[in-house]
Amino acid sequence: MKNILYLLLTTFVVSMQVHASEYDLFIGGEAGLSWADFNGPNGEYQNPEITTYGLKGGLSNDSARMYLSYKYIDAFEDSSTRKGQYQTLTANTDAFTDYVSIFNLFDLAFFIGAHAGVINLTVEADFGETDEYAFLYGLQTGLIADFNSPLTLEVGYRYSYSNFSEQGTDLDRLQVAYGGINFRF
Repeated sequence: MKNILYLLLTTFVVSMQVHASEYDLFIGGEAGLSWADFNGPNGEYQNPEITTYGLKGGLSNDSARMYLSYKYIDAFEDSSTRKGQYQTLTANTDAFTDYVSIFNLFDLAFFIGAHAGVINLTVEADFGETDEYAFLYGLQTGLIADFNSPLTLEVGYRYSYSNFSEQGTDLDRLQVAYGGINFRF
């Protein structure tokens, strides 16, 4: 798993260096809700509406962005019998449509992109503890509003697949709906 992470980070850093002068640096944060779909020995079940927080940073211009993102998801926030969290680290790339001016207040663009990285699930329960890593990949889409300043706002949806499997339980899908704020330098 570490080799996959190193490969992703190396690919990301090299691709950032190719045209770095055409891009601005940016950092951002996001918050939203997640839905995790599991398939286990007792059938399928969903861990619904989990609070999600994230940080990201990378390069952006008017037509694309490349960035690394970290997400923290409280896996069992309403459970008194177990505690746990998902953590993801992904390399992302998004492409933007042309920006459209909205009442001369801000410019709005649609984006679509892909991500790949690792997911870590840590669980503490009466029956024991687990700390497992797996590969994560998927697509994202959304809208980004540019206020012709260092500030951009975005809303988006991320759909991920994983090869996570622990004690006969597989994490099939992880979905995230989020809102975010970004600052360009």
